[in-house]
Amino acid sequence: MTATTPPAVAVAGESPPPLVHLAFNLYSTGFIAATATGLRVFSCFSSPLNKVFARDVEVCPEDDGGCGGGGWKVAIAEMFNEAFAAVVFRREKGDGGGTVDKICFWSIPNGRMYCMHKTLPFDGAVRGVRLVGEFLLVAGDERAALYELPHAGAPPKKVKVVETAANPLGLGAVVQPDGNARFVAAAPQRMKGMVQVHRLAEDHVYVRAHYSSLAAIALSADGRLLATAGSKGTLVRIFSTSDGKLLQALTDI
Repeated sequence: MTATTPPAVAVAGESPPPLVHLAFNLYSTGFIAATATGLRVFSCFSSPLNKVFARDVEVCPEDDGGCGGGGWKVAIAEMFNEAFAAVVFRREKGDGGGTVDKICFWSIPNGRMYCMHKTLPFDGAVRGVRLVGEFLLVAGDERAALYELPHAGAPPKKVKVVETAANPLGLGAVVQPDGNARFVAAAPQRMKGMVQVHRLAEDHVYVRAHYSSLAAIALSADGRLLATAGSKGTLVRIFSTSDGKLLQALTDI
């Protein structure tokens, strides 16, 4: 099982472990900083910033069978609010043929962490995760999967799997407008520079955003607007998610 210990004390002359991921929560009230073996949560309501939770992670949770062996390290950590986060654990395959990833959920105040126990619908590494309300978007190299999280500890429900272009940046976005069961999700489409937008029980919308590869994707909180940036230049475009219509192009960035 995962060991929870006080934060390690720095030893004179030793460098602290490097950060592997850094992310603000949905409301920007705090952020999570992850190293390969530790998770730290900071509050944004103090000056200087105050570390409110810390957890040293020696192995993947439920490593006595749930994750199948040791050698797991933290790769990505995404926080929804002050109480809940998703953590991607990664380890090298024994035959040297790449990596294996597992997604776990961290109930921050009580320290409990439990594995997702779902086989991801793609091979290779998880490139990005987005955790918003009851939905988790997981981006792989050429696929993205959306899951619904009914409540803490319940098995996630796979809602949708889509094919994408090569996505080394783990691009993707998901919002839950009005806090109800609806969602709007966006991910790269298989054709370079295009974005696909999905809603619950509605047809998808394809958006021709750029002719270069995508560098960034973002959705407004209400799901009405999509912002994109390409890998060339500084052009940002704003689209309507309902029909893919270009609303504005920003060049003076």
